[in-house]
Amino acid sequence: MTLSEIKQALAENGLRPLESLGQNFLFDQNISRQIVSWLDAPPGARVIEIGPGLGSLTQILLDLDIELTAIEIDKGLARWLQNSFQLFKNFRLLTGDAVELLPTAGPADAVIGNLPYNVSTPLLISLLDMDPLPRHCIFMLQKEVGQRLAARPGTKEYGAVSILFQSYYALQSLKVLNGNVFYPAPDVDSLVLGFHLLPEAPAFPATERRAFYNLVRRGFSQRRKKLRNTLPVECDLRPEALSVVEWQDLYLQLKREDKL
Repeated sequence: MTLSEIKQALAENGLRPLESLGQNFLFDQNISRQIVSWLDAPPGARVIEIGPGLGSLTQILLDLDIELTAIEIDKGLARWLQNSFQLFKNFRLLTGDAVELLPTAGPADAVIGNLPYNVSTPLLISLLDMDPLPRHCIFMLQKEVGQRLAARPGTKEYGAVSILFQSYYALQSLKVLNGNVFYPAPDVDSLVLGFHLLPEAPAFPATERRAFYNLVRRGFSQRRKKLRNTLPVECDLRPEALSVVEWQDLYLQLKREDKL
């Protein structure tokens, strides 16, 4: 949708962007098409879209030979989406909080979405409650959040979410978006980030992903201190010094020793 079409649709339906939901609608159609082109969704793929808003990506996705489930928390926007796309047989709409709905929305080959800045981390964490994990995801995130996810050991951005997601996915920075391609324009840049499921077996089964994340969060709770001060280990390194694999090994060690 163009900027004028977005404003018209909002006005005609008595809607407005809600700051409380972090709503910023992408209106650059070339960028929308480019983002969808990065999604690895072959014919017949099951795709989930988080926060479709006014459908800037939805319309392009529905032109593909896929099965699309959209999750929208805003009831007004959900009504608009249902009315706009109800004739598409490959469209299903779930109304509610994606943090709660995503793990039970059904198996998905791919997930895509423009994630609200204020809840992007909880949304991403809920992604890892899915079983099996989607093999491919494309998300628009606040640039700083995307940089933390893709951060390398030893950097100030490297933290618990970096380790959690890099245990399952190879992350690819695809494009930086200025605020002027959204309505309303946010004060920060966005990053389009690709998630590619690692070919090897997942680090831990779904039942242990939260436990692994909780351990890493404990380790980073006082990141200037050595791990021996925050975890039951004899380690004189700070949390950012351990690689993703070393954190996985530490979790397995503590599990064997019944120290989790």
